[in-house]
Amino acid sequence: TIKSDASGIWLWDNSHNNTFCDNEITTNSFGVESWESSNNKYLNNFINSTGSWGGTSTDGIYLSPDSNNTFIANNTIITYGDLGHGIYIRSFSNTLINNTLITNGSSAYGIYIRSSGNNEIKNGSIIAKNSYDYYLRDAGLTNLFVNTNFTDVREIYLYENTSWFIYSNDSMIWLKTNISTYNIRLTRKLINWNRSLLIWNDSASTAVIARYNISG
Repeated sequence: TIKSDASGIWLWDNSHNNTFCDNEITTNSFGVESWESSNNKYLNNFINSTGSWGGTSTDGIYLSPDSNNTFIANNTIITYGDLGHGIYIRSFSNTLINNTLITNGSSAYGIYIRSSGNNEIKNGSIIAKNSYDYYLRDAGLTNLFVNTNFTDVREIYLYENTSWFIYSNDSMIWLKTNISTYNIRLTRKLINWNRSLLIWNDSASTAVIARYNISG
């Protein structure tokens, strides 16, 4: 059990090849901060970030630039701060499997991917109760989401027109989405998902051209 008013786990400057498992972390700041530290694993942890420390972000897990090749699996992350994102990724080639992310803050995204690529987010659930479930900024077209609990309406925020939201319910059919302008919220409902009939409904926060690419 880890209880702290600061970060629960803080890795700094080339702290590589660590494994953190079966911890219960309660903090008023970040659950995990990883700064320029790669090849680390976070397994079966419960992370509860209860507030906004110093008026800054209080993410469940934060991966800075150069915190690459991180493996995050079977964690439950709950945040309550206004800026408490579930997982905030600014690095490359990370794998997230079967994590449950729940945020409660007004500007707390379920998952935030910025200037980052080659990440795979698979299974589990991503829910932002009062903000965007998915937020992509300068995220390109190499981040993949698979079966992350689109059982209800979800909100996808695309900050600019170079990010693609790439989603599959089954790792076979892929729905790739891009928009023509900046700062667009898409509210999405998946209605039917199989090879013979793929149905979804998107509504945008303002008039926009949406581009779709279906493969598989």
